[in-house]
Amino acid sequence: MGNRGTVDTVLDLGGAPRMRRQDGVGDDEQTPPGDAIDAFVADLEGDAIKGLWTVEGRIDAPSRIAPHVWRWHALRRHLDRAGDLMRLSNAPLRRALLLWNPGARDHWDATGTLTVSVQMMLPGESVTAHRHIHSTMMYITHGSGAYTVVDGERIALASGDLVLAPNWAWHEHGNESQGEIIWMTGLDRSLVKLFDAIYFEGYPGGGRQPVTAVDDGVTPRPSVRADPRFSAQLVWRSNEILARLAHLDTMGEATPYDDIIEVFRNPATGGHVTPTFGCAIQVLRPGIHTRAHRHTTSAVYHVVRGRGYSVIGGRRYDWAEGDYFALPHRTWHEHANASPSEPAILFSLTDEPTFEGLALRREEHLQTNGGFQKIEI
Repeated sequence: MGNRGTVDTVLDLGGAPRMRRQDGVGDDEQTPPGDAIDAFVADLEGDAIKGLWTVEGRIDAPSRIAPHVWRWHALRRHLDRAGDLMRLSNAPLRRALLLWNPGARDHWDATGTLTVSVQMMLPGESVTAHRHIHSTMMYITHGSGAYTVVDGERIALASGDLVLAPNWAWHEHGNESQGEIIWMTGLDRSLVKLFDAIYFEGYPGGGRQPVTAVDDGVTPRPSVRADPRFSAQLVWRSNEILARLAHLDTMGEATPYDDIIEVFRNPATGGHVTPTFGCAIQVLRPGIHTRAHRHTTSAVYHVVRGRGYSVIGGRRYDWAEGDYFALPHRTWHEHANASPSEPAILFSLTDEPTFEGLALRREEHLQTNGGFQKIEI
């Protein structure tokens, strides 16, 4: 783990996602009549060609992905209903509720690049081993006594743990406890789909992979991965995570934009845990209201503890323990802890590694109104 020390470029994003044509350009006497242009466009389209001037405003238009809060009380109700209606028995089926951004028109994701679901397994349930080219993370929100097996390593699961199943790693899950277990799943599926690179494979014979090692949550065990771009460490325990946050608080390592934040790191490289998505956890101390900033990346937050609100794109979004909320790309945002005495904790999934790897990561800090957005009524 490590705090947010990135290669970010802090600069003015320009306020608009594309350059606008200056007034009057193209309106001189040399412009052909409209019907001639229309005929030309028709000829182009007959040969599967588009004139840039016919689509320019659409291909560069801002995304419709919107800020949104998914309420825990609604998710809890739907999970209970799914538990009554669906039974999992030795199958790759998932009792998973996708967080579907209301601005998404042609996909079922939380942002344009991040897929997030909330999953529940009841006592005695399990799913068979499988693998896919998109990477997966699990942040356990409720329960203990379940397990996952990743490339032969059996990992005990408990509330507050973070577990990875990297790209093309065999994985399966089971619940041997007497209670339910619920977790947040984050994937880069929508990004991989954009590259048309989706692949999925069930384990040969439709069964279970052999267990070759056990991580019981007590004895640290180093892992080895052939590809160093993916973290060899597959699990971070809740007590380790909270202790690290407490240490950062004691050391006074807070930022104006995230307060106290810890980024999960690949121990071999110091980079993010996967090349496509990263994970972080942050504490908003009692009464803290962070300054506004925006970046080209998007994120999905889970409220681990506390209550507060975020101002996203000039609007206030209240949240409480168990809720999830989406931060779209290039959107101003700031967070506030509504409690004067208790901390708030936010876990986040982000597409930062992809943007950093493609040299698209940019960030801007609000310079007006004391660094805070004006909230729209």
